[in-house]
Amino acid sequence: MKKEYFRMGIGVSVIAVHAICFAIIFFGKDAYLSSAQKIDVALLFMPITAAYVVAIVRNAVDNATAAADSSKVNLNYALIALLITVITLLGLLWTVISLTGNDSSDRQQVVIFEIVFGAAFGLVAADLFGKVERVVVNPDDLKGK
Repeated sequence: MKKEYFRMGIGVSVIAVHAICFAIIFFGKDAYLSSAQKIDVALLFMPITAAYVVAIVRNAVDNATAAADSSKVNLNYALIALLITVITLLGLLWTVISLTGNDSSDRQQVVIFEIVFGAAFGLVAADLFGKVERVVVNPDDLKGK
């Protein structure tokens, strides 16, 4: 498979799943999460989400006029990268879907997810999209002044 198509598939799926997760948090968890809890959970995911989305978009913008990458990925790379991506995205969806409104349990679940899957997926994302820079979100900046 050409690396360009592989990169595009991974990038679109990462952005789509993250958008779905934020929609679930803000529109699908009204029975379980207060507005403050929704913001807290979203802020836990925001730095990683922003880092991946920025890397994917930056790669697309930087390569907008470049010739398509016709190099191919080997089967080992494709299987490992796809496995890590699918597990990461399904884990993210499961984490968001299973939020209960228990602040400490929800936070622990999110942190465990980020630790377990973040490092491996970070390597895949860095290889496909370039440097993935951590984005820092300060909760105080989001509060009305």
